[in-house]
Amino acid sequence: MKKKAALIVCLSVFTLCGCSKQAATGGDDTSADTENMVSADSNMKNTSSDFFKKYIEKLYDNRVKISEYVNIYEDEIEELKKNPTPKMSFAECEFGAMEETDDISVLRLMSGDISVEESWKVIEDWLKEIGMTHFDMDKEVRDASGQYERDESKESPYDYPSVSEHYSDLKTGRGFFLNTNECYLQMGGDGIYSMSDGAITKYLQSDAFAAMDALGVNAETVVKSGKLKDLENEEWELLSGKVKVGDAANMTKEYFEKGTPYPCADGVQVDIPEVSVFSLKDKYGYAFTVRRKYKGIPFAYTAGGGRNYFEGYEINEDMKTAYVVNNKNVSAFTGYSEAQTIELMGEPQDSFIGLKEAVSILNEKLAAQISVEVENVELVYCTILLGDSSYEEAEKIVLPCWAFDGTNLINDQGIRIYLDAFTGELYYYTYSIAEQ
Repeated sequence: MKKKAALIVCLSVFTLCGCSKQAATGGDDTSADTENMVSADSNMKNTSSDFFKKYIEKLYDNRVKISEYVNIYEDEIEELKKNPTPKMSFAECEFGAMEETDDISVLRLMSGDISVEESWKVIEDWLKEIGMTHFDMDKEVRDASGQYERDESKESPYDYPSVSEHYSDLKTGRGFFLNTNECYLQMGGDGIYSMSDGAITKYLQSDAFAAMDALGVNAETVVKSGKLKDLENEEWELLSGKVKVGDAANMTKEYFEKGTPYPCADGVQVDIPEVSVFSLKDKYGYAFTVRRKYKGIPFAYTAGGGRNYFEGYEINEDMKTAYVVNNKNVSAFTGYSEAQTIELMGEPQDSFIGLKEAVSILNEKLAAQISVEVENVELVYCTILLGDSSYEEAEKIVLPCWAFDGTNLINDQGIRIYLDAFTGELYYYTYSIAEQ
């Protein structure tokens, strides 16, 4: 079975211009959509405002009503499976489901911030929740935000400045962390970004930092992996006894939808598309790939990899993994917060490029040296970063896209293509494929 390598290599992202048609100027539905989309809010930064002005000029003509498309989707899938196109084959492809909806949007993700007082309280409450009431926060809570310089003469994590010593002078609580053998936590601007309650490290009788749990170091011995829907009825012996994969996944969804500690942003749900079963001595654990869904449409996700810029853009898929080793709670995780604010850019659109038309665009615009055996297709929200600033400061624009994932038969490299469902613009990268 082919397994996507965790580290994306040869990452080359291309924006192929000229593949979209300017929206019609007559009195049809497409033109009305264009006029509605123009009414973007005035609070956008110059970077996103400039992007959006150019974006609406590229809206594609041949779009279909989203509310009606759910009845067409299955027919288009069957047609693609039976009739391979010149550059793409869908014979063995798995197509994502489409939920009924009336419209989709271009979105913007807003980076949050958290006060010193609130960040300290979140950490304090979390320690009580996991039973670490003896924990010395004055000693262990450190700041990695860069507000004060590290003392490299000291051992980690004490080379980072103490929060308690600089409490009154710190401007933000984003970047507060603690890392011991007992537990680990890292604060982001929207709540907890990464944590381990120490259960995995304790069971392994390891003297390493508990951060290794959250970073997946102790989950590298994978015995089985796949789509959640294919493995949800399997049952493995966790530290607390046998637990069904599906039950653990439901518990994980509930955990994140409850908030860590802040609740999900409006319209956001938690989705788990994949799971890996890993061994812990004579027991097992589950590593769940977690992503967001916004009003029924999932976000694009990846298990890991590098990031490259191309002409000011960087594809930034959701990346979050949760580790479960008992039937009670999530023991460790690392990734974005579901509480991150999502804002609309312009008005929602009630029409988009259907799958069949998207494939037609791909066959026209893909380079001659590309012949793709497509394994997965799904309508997703794909995040791109605008500009060359740091991740926290970059503008995060989220585009509705058809995602195509498969193998380029010309060179046996993995390839992932995103086609903007409003404009027809393409973004794609290649990556290595490891044999399992």
